[in-house]
Amino acid sequence: MSNATVIALPDNSLDGLLIWLGALVIVCIVLVPLYDYIRLKPKYYHVYHTRNQTTPETAFPITTTPFSWVKEVMMTPKDDIAQKVGLDAAQFLNFIQMCFQCIAGLLLIVFIMIPINFYASRGESPEFQNLTDTHVLQLTQKTLSLFSIENVKDGSQLLWFHLAFALLVSLWTYYVLYQGYKQFAKQSFAFHLSEESHSDEERLQSRTILIKNLTQELSTEESLRAWLDSLHLGTTTMISMNTKTEHRLWSKFKEHERTIRKIERGYMLWAARIYSFLRYGNASMAWWLRESDKIYLHSTTLDTDTLSKHRDKIEQLRPHKLVTQGNRVQNVDLIHMLSRQENDLLEEIVMIRTKGLSPLQFGFPETQSTTLKQLEKLRVSTVSAFVTFKSKRSCFMAQQMLLHPKSHAHRMTVSMAPPYSQVLWDSLSMSIFERMARQILGSIVALATALSWTIPTSFISSLTDLPKLSQNPLFTGYVQYLSVRPMLYTFVSAVGPPLIIQIANNSMPYFFDYVSYLQGFDSLIQMQEATLGKCFNFLLFNVQFVFILFSSAWSTSSSVMIDPVGWSQTISVSIPSASAFFMNFIILRTILLPLELLRPWAWLYFIAGRLFMKTPRELYELGVATSALNYGFIFPIQILMFCIILCYSIISPLILFPGLLYFGAAWIVYKNQLMYAYVKQMEAKGHLWLMAFHRSLVGIGVFQFTTAGLLSVKKAPVASTLCFMLLILTVAFYRFCDDRFHRHTHYIPLEHLKPEDPQDKKLKHRLSVSVVNSNAHTKHIQSVQELHKAESVTSYLSPAYSKPFFKVWLPDFVRDLNQSRHNLEEEHSGIIIRTEMVPLQSVAEQAEI
Repeated sequence: MSNATVIALPDNSLDGLLIWLGALVIVCIVLVPLYDYIRLKPKYYHVYHTRNQTTPETAFPITTTPFSWVKEVMMTPKDDIAQKVGLDAAQFLNFIQMCFQCIAGLLLIVFIMIPINFYASRGESPEFQNLTDTHVLQLTQKTLSLFSIENVKDGSQLLWFHLAFALLVSLWTYYVLYQGYKQFAKQSFAFHLSEESHSDEERLQSRTILIKNLTQELSTEESLRAWLDSLHLGTTTMISMNTKTEHRLWSKFKEHERTIRKIERGYMLWAARIYSFLRYGNASMAWWLRESDKIYLHSTTLDTDTLSKHRDKIEQLRPHKLVTQGNRVQNVDLIHMLSRQENDLLEEIVMIRTKGLSPLQFGFPETQSTTLKQLEKLRVSTVSAFVTFKSKRSCFMAQQMLLHPKSHAHRMTVSMAPPYSQVLWDSLSMSIFERMARQILGSIVALATALSWTIPTSFISSLTDLPKLSQNPLFTGYVQYLSVRPMLYTFVSAVGPPLIIQIANNSMPYFFDYVSYLQGFDSLIQMQEATLGKCFNFLLFNVQFVFILFSSAWSTSSSVMIDPVGWSQTISVSIPSASAFFMNFIILRTILLPLELLRPWAWLYFIAGRLFMKTPRELYELGVATSALNYGFIFPIQILMFCIILCYSIISPLILFPGLLYFGAAWIVYKNQLMYAYVKQMEAKGHLWLMAFHRSLVGIGVFQFTTAGLLSVKKAPVASTLCFMLLILTVAFYRFCDDRFHRHTHYIPLEHLKPEDPQDKKLKHRLSVSVVNSNAHTKHIQSVQELHKAESVTSYLSPAYSKPFFKVWLPDFVRDLNQSRHNLEEEHSGIIIRTEMVPLQSVAEQAEI
């Protein structure tokens, strides 16, 4: 060994941390003032003040003085957020604030544990030697590891301090979570009890239940109503059954929507050709119009003089398409052809609706016995139903019924109905086995994705600890190459891994959201909750566990089956050494917060989308999509940050500082975005906080288990055993909170509900009007045009039978031109022309449709 090559690797964890802190300072100095400047430009309001354009009635006023948005964010009370943005937004901010308060209370650990860890080894620096017969590794200049539990000698009496503080951290976190759960229960109770600030949809939801997996005996409306009446719950005002026959209707609806969009694109192409001809003298320039030209087409009408002067040429510019009819190929008018297809689809939907509606629900005369028998056969396929009661008291009583023993595999279930606008009607008509197969398959796909992701993630994690990686003879040369290049060594071990992990994980929420959609959940709320759960499990497994466990497979040549003791010891050493990576990762997440203010990805999405989105409807939907809020995307990373900081609060107390900075900045940034930018897609009444609470308890369990394992490896068996017993305390705390608060977040005590609600008569009138209107638009339909007046937003009648159809949203440039053609087109025999084919005048009108 005298001729062995010594590989000296300095501990560059401090260098990496300083690089990330420097990047954070630069980003804040540059991007925050840039955001303050850009946000006040009216032409950028569609990105930075989307809520003020889409929902101005609930938007917050735009402040105009420099950095006044910070004061507005700090001074806006929680109640205003809950009322104007939603209870989900308020609880999301409450969770971030709770994390900030918890970490701030743990700062005491820093000033006690850091001196203990620092002086534990009296300045001795451990060395790693004998990598191979020709190489010896020596680790010098220890930095951040001096302040972690890694610096404490095995069997030291100082490890009792770590046990004591583990108990202190657990108790303080219990207290903060308890107070947060208590606050959520109060807000949830007040929200369910009050109706002053509720919309008509929310008031309707508070009186409606969803019954799934209906038995054969209750598969008709009459039998279900009779059964509910026998339970003496209260008066039911409406029952809406959901059948599998709606699949055909939904397919026709989607085909009709696609046809409408094709018509709109045809008109947009026509408008672009006219504009390019009038301005450039060449209609072929329509493909090369600038962005300002497109905006001009959407907002400016064609003047009458120009229309009269070039009428013949304008007609020649209408888009055409070659179609085969028999043995002939014809060049037909594209808009005219699509309009006929759309009218044929409308007539077919009218026929299906007329034959598919329940005669008992809409008062059809019982004169055609054959039709009634056919309808009754269709009812057998019903698997779920919405039941609206006359009072909220009856609804909450119905939700708490015990319908079947828990051992029943497919028992009938009763739950609060989701908001009408968030129901996934296709999923409701699925059979039990189809839904079960979809959910099992989706879970398998999510699990397989998480497992397959461990290979690249574990390899990247091994790069954060090159001294351990050098113990594998396969990587000795690689480590020797980096040891003589300090800058490259710092980048590879401290800067690159957090960045690569963040980039690699960015696309996963979209993938999991699509998987959740395919699983057949009843509503967007359940789909969002499923996405949140999948994303959190993926992040926890691939960001935290992989860096602790699977990276050891790359840093040692031994297998867990061959040398389990050596493998476990390697894992125990990897846990403290990974603290530098997690501190860098938290600072990276903090750097992304100023970027969240500027929203560059929204700009990229919007710019790329405009290359393909041409019509007014597509551009409106693109603007909303760039600001759409999905808590399943942004909630999991907040929970993960809390779990990581909690887990390493004893191992490496320095992590509390970047953690406190992250949650403080996150609260300001996300509150600003919720107030001005984000447009919510759904409202779960704050129940996503419950998922965050449960997963925070998982973080506490991981913290206690990890600390106990480290104490065991550090040869402190008694302290390790006592720390393991804290897991029992965590389970007891969960049961205590669940028993104390869970029901208060879902139900209202009956003594707080009046048997007859003041809004009952009004609600009953609205429901009866809705039923009459639905009847008028289906049974007594006289023309296709009447369907466009159909509205059903005050009952849980399936949109397959009541959804209003799209109106064609035309660019203003051809609006008057389109109107002038109707008189000529209506003379064509055998063609039904939709006189409602007019442009929508505003975003508000589009929202109503």
